[in-house]
Amino acid sequence: CETHCFRGIDGFRAFVKHVNLMPSTTNTSQQAETERTRIGPDATTAEPTFTFPDLLDPSSINNLSNTLFQNIPEQSSSSPNLWVIKDAGSNGAGGIWVVGPENVKLFLHQNHGDSNTNKQQSPLLPHHKYVAQRYVWPMVLYGGRKCHVRVYVCMTSDGRALVHRNCFLHVANEPFQVVPNDRESESSSTTTTEEVEPNVYQDSVHITNCCANSHDSTKFAGEICADLLLSPSESQSQDHVLPNDPATPIALGDFFPSIQASVAALAKAAFPFLGGGQANGGFEYLGLDFILSYQQQQPQQQQPTPCAYLLEVNAPPSQDTATGLPHAEALHDSVLRDLMSLWVLPKLIPSAKEVPGGWQCVHTQPQQEHETNTALSIPSKAAIFNKMKWALFEKKALR
Repeated sequence: CETHCFRGIDGFRAFVKHVNLMPSTTNTSQQAETERTRIGPDATTAEPTFTFPDLLDPSSINNLSNTLFQNIPEQSSSSPNLWVIKDAGSNGAGGIWVVGPENVKLFLHQNHGDSNTNKQQSPLLPHHKYVAQRYVWPMVLYGGRKCHVRVYVCMTSDGRALVHRNCFLHVANEPFQVVPNDRESESSSTTTTEEVEPNVYQDSVHITNCCANSHDSTKFAGEICADLLLSPSESQSQDHVLPNDPATPIALGDFFPSIQASVAALAKAAFPFLGGGQANGGFEYLGLDFILSYQQQQPQQQQPTPCAYLLEVNAPPSQDTATGLPHAEALHDSVLRDLMSLWVLPKLIPSAKEVPGGWQCVHTQPQQEHETNTALSIPSKAAIFNKMKWALFEKKALR
């Protein structure tokens, strides 16, 4: 998905101008009403033009060509001007905000030590680095709620990138709606910045991280097992209703080609900064988060294409489950057990052969490039060289 990087409030201001995020003072109320009419599901004036595909509703996926893009002439025009901003140094669902025209002004005000001002200070810090990603649209839901997929990836020092078939589905606590409620939408065009609610887009609707949602046991969906190699036609689990039987894997095989392509692209970009490690059998164990969607890539395309958009990379991912339930622990165990048999044991025991288990190789770095990148065989020296290369790359990218 479209991504921008910036530093501090000044960088945010430039980003806002670039994507035209500031609301118009004359048509904000009209735009909000248009969004409410088109999107729903809390719309009171009209039914939504289309419904979102849902992993628990096979008909919503089987009839995508008839429902998802109905009466929408251009896919780009159907996407709201909505962005997810994340502090690059945060973790555990902290430092994440959904920003749109209704609340953008809350992020622009910087308090310069004036204790008398009533304006809310921007949560953005001057020297922090931030990533802004356009809200994926339309997204695939799970039981009417927003969700993302946690995918496990391994990059090895011999130039391979592998994806494990077992993954988790993480789900928001509240049913999905993108339009703020009536009071907040109306206030955005009639009140000053000081009076606008700071949380126009509720975390319980838009944040799918387990750390943010597990505190509410009455709404938390738990850790739902999924399988990247299982196709819907092979699965018998698509008719169960949230939250029944989260241990039965959700079939995500249709999205694996897109995930595979993203991981391969990530590996190709990352390997130049991962030199060394061959001397001690080094590897990187990663947790990648994806949002699922369907995109109509051609105007007359009969069936939209399954797509997975990379949100972030966790290095390494947490191996603690939020629930401690047997099915969640078993999935973690399967991934780590296969990692041991694929890579660790063959490096420790010369006679042991690689047993990949659920790991699927999705990328192999060309040998000539890989040999150049691993010229420094002493891992400690290679790590210093890698950091220097990354610092130069980052400096150049931020210009």
